[in-house]
Amino acid sequence: MNNTIVITGAAGQLGSHVAHALIEAHKAKNTGSTLRFASRDVLKIAALKDAGHETVFADFNDAESLMHAFTGANVALIISGDAPNAVRIEQHKRAIDAAKAAGVTRVVYTSFANPTLSSKFTFAAIHHETEAYLKASGMAYTIVRNNSYAGNLDHAIAGARESGVLVGYGAQGKVAYITHANLGEAIAIALLDEAHANKTYELSGEQAYDHADVAALLSKAGKVVTVSEPTAQQASDELAGFGLPEFLVQAIVSMGDAVNAGEYAATSTDFATLTGHKPTTLAEYLQVVA
Repeated sequence: MNNTIVITGAAGQLGSHVAHALIEAHKAKNTGSTLRFASRDVLKIAALKDAGHETVFADFNDAESLMHAFTGANVALIISGDAPNAVRIEQHKRAIDAAKAAGVTRVVYTSFANPTLSSKFTFAAIHHETEAYLKASGMAYTIVRNNSYAGNLDHAIAGARESGVLVGYGAQGKVAYITHANLGEAIAIALLDEAHANKTYELSGEQAYDHADVAALLSKAGKVVTVSEPTAQQASDELAGFGLPEFLVQAIVSMGDAVNAGEYAATSTDFATLTGHKPTTLAEYLQVVA
């Protein structure tokens, strides 16, 4: 029987990159695996169905849909979503339980850098609890701890292009940014190879940057860019003004606190270990978006 790999959250920004990379790697390696893509909105992944892949509805709040999505699969990717901590922890436990009940033998989980209870980032507790629950499940696991997305800078970069000022809370700390495309590639490789069972990978860029470093890179492209950091209250007010829920406002601001505390400055070569090449540098990424 062919192996079946299930990707949850396949319509999301990270999930779509994983889907693309997995399809390409699957073709290149001719693994014979069946690829199944799951989403709360299957219309958003219709193109994957049209390309001949399995698509299925799955919602972390619906245990029956998860069982249906995981049945017959041996490997499942659980991509963390957005919800308050207590809700998200229960969603992840529900997904892990469903995967085990459906006969999945290995779960790949997208965690985050520094998933400790002492982290200033409020969402770190979600990843701490989920990692522990997955390891205790009895299934094989692969944990990929993603550092901050390079794409998280896009809004600030767009503003800097117009105003000449790079604005952001968490400007003082260095971050080893990594692109969605790099993460998609690394996660696809982890999904396809059982050699990655019971391992944890720290996926980051190979250099860390603070906002002054980013501004310097932007300035090299032409217009001189300076840095401005709002207060935590100013950042919270602005985010609330966009209509974001309170839990998400707190999470984003607390991530800035974690950045300033140096929680995401550590670099790793795990991406190169998985893929055989170095990750995209921030300078290369900025050439595309800036």
